[in-house]
Amino acid sequence: SGNVLIHSSEAAAGRSGTMELSTGASSDASGSLKMSTGNAASGSAGGISISPGDSKDKGANMKLSAGAGVIGGETFLQSGDGLDFGGDVTVGTGYTSSSTGSSGSVSIMSTDAPGESGTVSLTSGQGAVSGSVMISSGDSELGTAGAINLAPGSSSSQSGAAVAVQGGESSG
Repeated sequence: SGNVLIHSSEAAAGRSGTMELSTGASSDASGSLKMSTGNAASGSAGGISISPGDSKDKGANMKLSAGAGVIGGETFLQSGDGLDFGGDVTVGTGYTSSSTGSSGSVSIMSTDAPGESGTVSLTSGQGAVSGSVMISSGDSELGTAGAINLAPGSSSSQSGAAVAVQGGESSG
């Protein structure tokens, strides 16, 4: 079928036009916004690509966040189901060709809170054979290889947090 192209005009100088796609506000419940590609009877279904622009200075940022409320909205990032294998989820940083620079960092963290901050869990799913959880640093050709630090938090009023390493149990 035919293609649909929606874009703002280019600018010889200054900033090009902004594009905004949103639903209207409501005193009750606002409308949803859905972006999807069609199913394919054979072959691969179409993908969805969201790519901020490149720049000679600093590339554009991309932010994916849920809405605020009495209870904040949740953000789900999940790969597709499969008859044989489910899809993978890869979170990676950008590459650099500079020998003196570094590729970007990956941070997985819960946000600070005046009460109790959230928990960060790294777990594999249950199954006939459960998957492994691997934490490793990369090899180094010149300098010292990256370290792995397990550092529990300190407390100004109670005991500092402990580190517990426990092997799995077997009923066999």
